[in-house]
Formats: sequence, C-alpha cells, structure tokens
Amino acid sequence: MALYLWKDLQTFHFNQSSFTSVKTFLSLCMTRHGFRKFLLNCDIEEKEISTVKSWVETAVSSNLEELQLNISVKGKQNFVMPLTIFSCTALVTLSLNFFGNAITVLNRSFYHLPSLKNLSLLLESSKNLEALISGCPVLETLNLSINHVCPKFYPNRNPKNETIRVVSSSLKRLNINSYYRGAIIEKLEIDAVSLEYLCLSILGELDELSYRNLQKVETAYLELSNAYGGYSLMELLKEIRNACVLSLNLSE
Repeated sequence: MALYLWKDLQTFHFNQSSFTSVKTFLSLCMTRHGFRKFLLNCDIEEKEISTVKSWVETAVSSNLEELQLNISVKGKQNFVMPLTIFSCTALVTLSLNFFGNAITVLNRSFYHLPSLKNLSLLLESSKNLEALISGCPVLETLNLSINHVCPKFYPNRNPKNETIRVVSSSLKRLNINSYYRGAIIEKLEIDAVSLEYLCLSILGELDELSYRNLQKVETAYLELSNAYGGYSLMELLKEIRNACVLSLNLSE
C-alpha cells in the first residue's frame, strides 16, 4: 500500500512552479496540522492575482511560523495582501517583497504578530509601516529595502517616499537600504533602545535623519551619498559612540 507521507509535510517552497500543479498540490496536502513554513517565489500576470492570493490564504493558519513571498505582477494592478497574514500569532519570520501600496489596512488593531522576530520588507511606500512595527512587540531583526521608481520610466509617479519611522523597544538589528540614486527620502526616524546592529545604505538623497536611544549600538555600517541633509553626521556619530565596529562611507 502506497504511503503518501508528503501529505503531512508542513514546509513548502514553491519557486516558479506552474499554477496548475501548485493549486492541485495545495488542495491535496493541506493537513490537519496546517503549514509551518510557506515560501512562494513567482512572476504572475494580472489575471492570476486572485489565484495566488488564494494560495496564500490557504497557507496562512494558526500554526504558520515562517512566510516568505516574492511575487512580481506583470501589469499595473497591485497584489493586495490577505489581512489574515497580519494576525498570525505563531509567525516568527515574515518576508514580503512588497509593502505599502499593496496593503489596504490603516487601523493599528489589525496588526497583531506577538511572536514575530524577523521582518523583511521591500517598501513601495512607508504607509502602514509604523502600525505594523507597533504590532510586533518582540521584533528583533528588521530589514527594509526602499523601492523607489525611476521618473524616467514612470513619469506619472512621484519618486519621493513618505517619512519612514522605526520605533521599537525590542529591535536588535536594523538594515535600511535604498539603492536608487535619484530617490529622495524625506525623513528617516529611528528610536530603538535595544538596537545593537545598525546598517544604513542610502545612495539617494536623505533630507532629514532623526534618531534617539542608540547608545547600545555595537556595530554600525553607514553608507550615505548625501551627508548634507537636515541632520548632523557628527551628532549621529556621538549617538553611536559606544560602537566597537564602525564603517563610514560618504559620497556626493
């Protein structure tokens, strides 16, 4: 008698799988235990958004501990995240290659991730970021990649980003990257009393930098292309004066 042990697996990683096979597989292997890890990496057409959303909704359960979504939509329509993702009480690691415009929630009460320790986001907009962080009381690692559009190719879209606020009493590691040199970050605010590792790699323009409670930082990597915004670099260095490792790279 054949034993379909794969039906009881709780870790799934789909990478550019065909839609038919994934849909069939998910319908067959949903177990009474639910998923523990779910990783999905795919490029989709606009007409396939609803199908992929149903996969994510199927994967989200009370037992889900790790969710990684790398979804690229060919078209103008956004992939709107299922709201249930932001109330997974067992979720420890969350990685999304889109956040901001793809999120419809504004109320802070929707964000309840009491077990989340690792969060990685590709920011289309900083909208709802502060509310999300506030709903993660034990967050330890935060990776933010600022996704700016190029006005040369998207003339009707504004490359400016709203104020980015990172406020957390539990955060230990913070990485913020912005690789598009033509982009403008209007303001970056950091308040993290437990922070030990700080990496800022901002190749675009940073108009204003606000910070506090960074005295515990032990390692800092600072790569800034415009050090003449509305902040003092010397004051920042004083704030992280207890760092044992410091790397500083400035360019115009």
